[in-house]
Amino acid sequence: MKQRIASLLSALFLLVCQSTMAETIPNAYQEIAEQHQIPASIFYTLALLESGQSSKTRAFRPWPWTLTVDAKPYYFDTYEGALSKLKQTLAGEPPKQLGIGLFQIEYRYHKDRFESVEDMLWPYKNTQVAAQIFSEYLTLEQGDLWGAIGRFHSSTDKYAKRYQLRFGKHLVSLIADGGSS
Repeated sequence: MKQRIASLLSALFLLVCQSTMAETIPNAYQEIAEQHQIPASIFYTLALLESGQSSKTRAFRPWPWTLTVDAKPYYFDTYEGALSKLKQTLAGEPPKQLGIGLFQIEYRYHKDRFESVEDMLWPYKNTQVAAQIFSEYLTLEQGDLWGAIGRFHSSTDKYAKRYQLRFGKHLVSLIADGGSS
């Protein structure tokens, strides 16, 4: 019974998210989310949480030329600048953590999903692979969106739960702002 109520509340919450944010989610995110049967509001919020910033744009938006090297984020003005830093980082001793692009796809775990590091940084390919990864996690979590959201960040429970909390707070603030944050 508890699970049925939780599922109903989650569905209601998603309907509110979709209707509130639909006009502000860029088409590419909506299309890729739809191809992978992911709610667009959830998918776009993942991108915002992973690479969102406002110093390069007028509003808080995902930024494609983002790298995170051992927990330190770098936001580059161009693809070339980000690619140069990425290649420099990989030329030395590999970092413990290297998140790449809009969805901060972890190099160590997912590099084989791409033909090259250039592809990992390319927004469309990064977004496509992020949708594939999230879909796989959704399957592993037996359709539990919150479980998949946590797993997208980490398979370690304590880190996944922290991420779920950050995600929830971020999504609520987006809804409160009408999706325009």
